[in-house]
Amino acid sequence: MATESIMQFIVFWSGVAVIAYLCYCLAGFVSRMLNLFSDEPDSEQTYTDDNGVKWFKYGVEYTDQRGRTMTFDIWALSFADADRHLNQIANNGRVYGQIYCQVKG
Repeated sequence: MATESIMQFIVFWSGVAVIAYLCYCLAGFVSRMLNLFSDEPDSEQTYTDDNGVKWFKYGVEYTDQRGRTMTFDIWALSFADADRHLNQIANNGRVYGQIYCQVKG
């Protein structure tokens, strides 16, 4: 009789542990989904410079001579600032060399 009680106890708490784990997983999933709809960009898409100014990453796209859509990103303070950067690139941008590697700091 004692063995049966112990088995019931183990089965009950095993079930509780499984339910708790599923709730934990569901909470993490919901948290990630809610973050997808956040008005704030991910931390990898922003940085704060030495002067405390927060910069944001903006995507730029253009169509090349073969009709393909090409993209690159730039850092700017706002959408309007990103647009100004793009105009500056159009006016005086140049290719200065091929990049072989980057060191992340």
